[in-house]
Order: sequence, then C-alpha cells, then structure tokens
Amino acid sequence: MTNPSGYMNSTKVSFRAILLICIVVLLMMLRHFEPTAESWGYWVFADELYNHGEFVIQGRSPLYVLYLQLFNWIGFPFSIYMEWITTSLITGLSLYLLLRIQLSEWKSIFAVIIWLPFIRYSEPPVQSLALSMTCLAFLLRSNSVNFENNRSAITASYTLLFMAFMFRVTYILPLVLVVLYDIWNCYKSKGLKSIFENSIPAWRDWHLLTVLCFFIISSILISQHPWNNAWFATTSWFPVSGEHTSLGDGGFIQSMNWKYIESRYGDFTNHDFYFTNKELFGDATTLLSAFFSNPAFVIEQWWRNILELFEITSNLNLISNLVSSLIPWIGGLIGTILLLYGAIKSAAPNSQIFLLLIATILLVGSTAVGIPKMRYMVPAVPFLILGAYWYSMVIKNNIIPKIFNTRTSYVKSIVFCIISLTLVVILLLYSGKFIFSGGYITVNTQYQGTYDFLVMVVTIMYLMLFIALMSQISSFNSDKFRAKAKKYITNAITPILFLSFTPSTLFWIDIMKDTMEAPKIMTHDNFSFISSKDKILNLGDNCKGIMTFEHILMAVIFSDYDTKIYDVWEIPPFGNLDDSVYDGLELDRVDCLFISNNLSQGPTGKATNQTVRYKNYIRPYELELLSLGASSYKIDGYGRVVVLKTDR
Repeated sequence: MTNPSGYMNSTKVSFRAILLICIVVLLMMLRHFEPTAESWGYWVFADELYNHGEFVIQGRSPLYVLYLQLFNWIGFPFSIYMEWITTSLITGLSLYLLLRIQLSEWKSIFAVIIWLPFIRYSEPPVQSLALSMTCLAFLLRSNSVNFENNRSAITASYTLLFMAFMFRVTYILPLVLVVLYDIWNCYKSKGLKSIFENSIPAWRDWHLLTVLCFFIISSILISQHPWNNAWFATTSWFPVSGEHTSLGDGGFIQSMNWKYIESRYGDFTNHDFYFTNKELFGDATTLLSAFFSNPAFVIEQWWRNILELFEITSNLNLISNLVSSLIPWIGGLIGTILLLYGAIKSAAPNSQIFLLLIATILLVGSTAVGIPKMRYMVPAVPFLILGAYWYSMVIKNNIIPKIFNTRTSYVKSIVFCIISLTLVVILLLYSGKFIFSGGYITVNTQYQGTYDFLVMVVTIMYLMLFIALMSQISSFNSDKFRAKAKKYITNAITPILFLSFTPSTLFWIDIMKDTMEAPKIMTHDNFSFISSKDKILNLGDNCKGIMTFEHILMAVIFSDYDTKIYDVWEIPPFGNLDDSVYDGLELDRVDCLFISNNLSQGPTGKATNQTVRYKNYIRPYELELLSLGASSYKIDGYGRVVVLKTDR
C-alpha cells in the first residue's frame, strides 16, 4: 500500500483533479440548504472586525473572521457563495494531496468526491479549514524526518498546525503532540543541546512568528459586543463566569445541564440552565470548577459520552454500523475497533501518518468531554478513507485469490457468499430502517422513493457479486470465465468499500435530487434567509428595534444591527412582562417582533429555554403591540412579523 514516491506525487495536483473537485463543489451548492446560525455568527464578527478593528474570542476563530475579510466586501449573499466555493476547494485539494501519499490519483479523487459533502455540511464551518491545515501540515512532514534534514518544512508544519488550532481550538491536540514528538526526536538524536538549538527562532521561521503575533494581537483586541462568546448571544441569564465565555467552558456547561435535565426531569419544558446549573454545580461556571463541584455526575456522563461516541463512530460505515445495530453498545465498541484497526494498518508504513492517526484519535476522543456528535467526526475522514482502502486491499490480495485460484476452494467460496448475502438481508430488513453508509433513515413517505432507490442499487450491486462468486462452484465454467469474474470482483471491491465507509452517500442523493428537480443556490425549500433578504429588510427598515430569536441571521441582513437587533436571550427565564427585573421590551426600544415558528412552536432548546421567554414575554408584548395598532405579516416557512410603525 505504501508508495515510496508518494510525497513527490502528492505535491502535484493534476488539472483533472482540480476540475472534478470544482464540479463537485458547484454541485454541492445546489443542495437545498443554508448555513446555520453558528455559521452566520462568524460573518457578524467579520463586520465587527471591519468596522471596529476588534476580534471575536479565540474559541470562535479570529483567524476565520480575518479570512472572511477576503469575501465580506463582495456583499451579501455573493460573499457567502464565494467563501463556500473557496473553502470547499481548499478542503478538497488539501485532502486530495494528503491521500496521494498512499493512494493513486483516481482513488484519491474518488474518495474526495465521496467525502467532501460530509465535511462541508458539518457545522461549524471552521472544521473544514482546520482539517485542511492539518492535512497540509502532515503532507509537509511526510517527507521531513527532523529539523536537521529540513527545518523549513518542519516549522512550516508548525505554522499550519497553529493555524488549524486558531480555526478550531480542539486542534491544539495535534499541535502539542507534534511538538512533543519533535522534542523527543531531538533529544534522542543529540540530547538537550539539540532541543535548545532548534528552539532559537530564525528569519526563515517568519511565517510561524507572524501567526503567533496575530494570535497575541487578536487575543488583546477583543470585541466588547455582548454576543462575543461561545453562544453568539447575550448571556445575561446564562451561568457564565464573564462576558466572553470560552467555547470549552460554555459548551461543557450547556451539555452537562442538557443531560442533567434529561435524566432528572425527562424533558426541557419549564427548565433552563440558569436554574439547573445551580442544582448541578452550585456556583461553578467553568469546566474545571464544575468538575470539582460534582465529579461523580461529570464522570458518569463522560462514560455515557464514550459509549455514545462508540455508537457514532461505528455509524461511519456500513459494516460497523450493522454490528453496532445488532449488538447495542458492545457492537458500537466492536465497530469502532474495526474502524480503528483498519486505520492503524493503513498508517503503519509511514510514521508521520501514524502520528496523524494518534492526533485524530485524540481529536475524536475529546468530543466526549461535551456531547459527541456525527458532525464532530470530520477529523476522522482521512483514516476512514485509508482504512477502507486497506480493507479493500486485504480482500483483493488475500480473499479473492484464495477463492478463484483453484477449483478446490468451493467451500470457502460458498461460505463467503453466504456471509455476503446475510449482510444484504440484514441491511434490507433490520428494524424497518435502512442502514446505509453509516446513517439511519426512518422509512417515511418523504424518503420512501430514496429508500426504494437505494435498496435497489445496493441489492443489484451485492447480487452481482453474489452471482459472480457462486459461479465458482460450477466445474463447467471455463478458465476464461473464471478470470473475467475474478477481474470484475477485484475491480468492484475498492469502490464498494469506499462507498460503505462514508455517511456522505445520502448527501449525494439529496444533491442529485435537488439539482434535477429544482436547482437553487444554497437556499432552503421551505424558507430561506438568503432569498428572503429583501422581504425582511422591507418589513424591518422602519423599525427602531427588532426582538428576534434569529438575531445572528438578522444581524447579517441589517447593516445597523448594533443598534437595532436584540436577542431573546437578554430576557430572563423567569418572571413575566408585567412583573420582572427586565425592562427591555419598551416601545422606545423595541417596536418590531420577528417571531419564527421555531420560537413560538418549539422545540424548546437544550438547556437554553426559549419557549418560556416566548410565553412570558414575547407573546404578551406582541398582543400589546397589536392593541396599539401594530400590523402583523405572515412569512411562509418562517412565522410572523409584528411591526408597530409602518406606512403599509
């Protein structure tokens, strides 16, 4: 599997690779989707940087906000489109270059095409760039043994890894791991003297020094905007230790309260972490203080998170998903081990790739600190690809030849066929759900057509393999026929394994369906903030102040958001409009309400309860505005807008 000249090949990108990745990127834009509020938050702080010269907190990536300045001048929504294209190309090409270390050109292209939708649709968007920088860093390191051989490449890899950390704070783990690895190598080579000598900055390290300087500057020039925190929201009634709560502390506190409310109360109705955090952690508002306040609960939840992580990880491919589904919990562990084993075997020939694997395990494992989610599995993509390739090579080089080489291997052939057919039967019948490419799809009317199509495709694919293998048991088959059957099966193994080791297949079904039925550029079917910009501006232009649940999205649309847009999180989760310490809903401050269906109809948030704020404050204030002559406008797919001052 190792390509001795892999590094030299991997530094070159063919025209066809660029062309095909560009086509894929453009096709992905036609899927009916929009960036989430988290994505829009970065654009808000891109405006803050442009207008005020101040940065978002480190956990929300000042480097990404700086990167957005390349596109912000274009104007909404074309800035969104250009950033999507550029970031997707960077992501696709960097992953391609890393894969070229060990895979052929076409296999690398095929893998990128399959996986790119999963990476780019996974929020937050900075994950894509963090993965890209990491891929490029290890690409450089793959041909550089130590400082003595190529200091420039090593320090350049530090720069890229530090940039990855600045895009996504969890990527400090690969950075620290690599630094410790190089320190150890220096010590083994020439002792402490070598460590000291290589630690002295040189002019050729200017790129690393530049990034370090930017990190310091962006840490000092912090925006004082009330949304500059882990939630991109006002935190007046959140259990926080300060105005600029870090992503680590904020995510941990919310996730632990989320699980506490679920286990203690069963649902989130009338529960908010403003209160439950006191029950759970007392006055603690940071990860460390919360841990020491209630270590038993935290450790118990971390154990549950680890088990859940096994399930999520095993759902990343078909085979491990089947194992996990048939044997809950234990199956998740077995499925994870299967993936990990393939990844380890794929990385074994190259020490730097193996080092990347360890970093990947740390990144994926760190998600158990909060709440593991499928979208946090982005760092694992390179090894899901390489692991799939390794398993395909095992089948092609060890199993297939044993089946076809002699006519005495009929028993093995039959056993292999039975196992394959059994997997197909389980695949199609298990629990009324379709288990494909690592994801569950409940078969309902909306997805029935997609379900039937996928069942047909997979059935035909495995049936052809089954027929080809079963033909082995016939002594009447000619050697020519046997050779053709062997060739067919051998060539089919790698693409089948690649398709089975990704949850992106369903993304591609959506992309192709949306492209053929009603192509739209990055817009939802039901309601789109991008396509509804003019309508929203028209309704809100004459408003003095707008209270909304979608404050981040509105801030992107309204240029005067600093003085105009208010979020529901400034409202306390207690009291009511007529009896409260809160007085923000006043006519001289807020004369318009943008009330989405998400706010008025739910669901209630996870630990953060918007429903209680709507019922106790927003709805009564809406009735007050209407009694004063306000007009109410319905926006299909969104909700309603209440405007007091209007000439319409």
